[in-house]
Amino acid sequence: MQTELRRPLGGPSALGFRPAGEGGTTPALGVVVNAIVDALSEFGIDHIEMPVTPERIWRAINGKPQRSRMSPDEIESGNYGSSP
Repeated sequence: MQTELRRPLGGPSALGFRPAGEGGTTPALGVVVNAIVDALSEFGIDHIEMPVTPERIWRAINGKPQRSRMSPDEIESGNYGSSP
């Protein structure tokens, strides 16, 4: 396999910027996360933080808070209940 870097053939637009080809892939992340949340809705899950990892899915299914939402005090005290 050989790789090669090339400059784009077209120059900047009339407004002075070049279009970005990956713009069409941006919505895909939200679509995938929404599909995961939809599949987990039978467990009462209505939100998962990105990036979705197997651990975050496991924690959501088993009713454990996601680590990113726990304060150090909650971890130390073992208080995994709902926040007021």
